[in-house]
Amino acid sequence: MAFESAQPALRAMASDLGADCPSDLHAANLFLFRRAHDYRIEAGQWLCGKTYDGQSHAMAMRDLPGLEPDRLIKALEQYDCLYPIPDPWRIDLQQRFKHADCPALSWHTNPDDADYLYWREQFIDYRGPKLRKRRAQMMQLLAFQTPTASPIDSSDRSLVLQTIDRWMQQKGKRSGEADEEALIEALEDLDRYELNGTLFSIKKQPIGFVMSQRLSPAVEVVRFAKGDDDFPGIYPYMFHDLARRLPRQVRWLNFEQDMGLANFRQAKRSYSPCSLLKKWRLRLADRAPAMR
Repeated sequence: MAFESAQPALRAMASDLGADCPSDLHAANLFLFRRAHDYRIEAGQWLCGKTYDGQSHAMAMRDLPGLEPDRLIKALEQYDCLYPIPDPWRIDLQQRFKHADCPALSWHTNPDDADYLYWREQFIDYRGPKLRKRRAQMMQLLAFQTPTASPIDSSDRSLVLQTIDRWMQQKGKRSGEADEEALIEALEDLDRYELNGTLFSIKKQPIGFVMSQRLSPAVEVVRFAKGDDDFPGIYPYMFHDLARRLPRQVRWLNFEQDMGLANFRQAKRSYSPCSLLKKWRLRLADRAPAMR
């Protein structure tokens, strides 16, 4: 999959959608997870693959509401669903097809698919009762020692891998049960994948890292974040540091979806998202598999 060829179209769509843009719409991230989801380009206009719950899906490499109806129906006949479709596109498509002579369509959204969206500013000081625990964790860490933050480059590869290994041991994960394959590949060339990474250390020992990616001018997506559980405040501190360093025009942080995993859901909700971005699945009503 030559993801570079897809990125200009995805970047244009992401810019138009702004904060409503799904975290999926970045070709570099799709490329890094191509093995897990069988991502590929078909017919020069569809990015296709498998969802985390096993459905074949396609996403358009152009503004979906502007796609010719016959091409859209043809894609729906070929795949289980079109996904992810943000709310603005759903509204436009429903209006377009309201009186159209076409097969019955079915729309479905699942909370497991929704992206977690946060105001960037809330990570600066963790104000309010909902974020009191995260602020207390961060302050406890800082009372012990302020971590050293440094941009990740090729010379830090071994330290990042050390952090990944530590994290997987603490979580009881075996190789292939997490996102380490995509993460290790990303480390080979962060610039190519448009990733910004920061490594956090105490007394020259790595205790965490975060890697993020600009999705649109106002939105930064957190793609990878791993921290040492022996330092409970490392996650709120890493997100605080990221939010503090981002340029002024970035107003939002997107933490992606939780995929129905209870630990992801609990952690992401603990940062009090301001919105859960629905990502719709569109299918032909009479032929696609039933959704859970």
